[in-house]
Amino acid sequence: SYDEAIAIARAMSDPYTSRGIPGWIAFSCKDEHHVSSGETIIKCAEMIDKVRPITGIGINCTKPEYVESLVKDIRTVTDKPIAVYPNLGESYDSETKTWYGDPASFVDYVDVWRNAGADIIGGCCRTTPEIIRDIARKIHK
Repeated sequence: SYDEAIAIARAMSDPYTSRGIPGWIAFSCKDEHHVSSGETIIKCAEMIDKVRPITGIGINCTKPEYVESLVKDIRTVTDKPIAVYPNLGESYDSETKTWYGDPASFVDYVDVWRNAGADIIGGCCRTTPEIIRDIARKIHK
């Protein structure tokens, strides 16, 4: 959430607690423009852009089809590196404890995400080592 990101940013900026260790903050997003807590990704990226120890911003555990718009929004307010590691695109039914829906083809999204401005690409929930290998192959061809 935005509030959690502010708390992390403050801790990372505090010379007594941070030890000068850089890092990035990643957000889970509920749609093409908003983090899960409701704030816009632009508002979050603007805050992160101002905090020197935060060296990048990430999008994680988000549906793959939302990532392009989110990266474009972030890129309008910061030049810091953007990492994306979305989930496979399926939904979880907590009653039946099963996943449903058609998983996205990550490899098909890689060029779209890179063209939008993503610098680091990976995967989160339900991705596999094989998918990550295919992403690496696509990037390094």
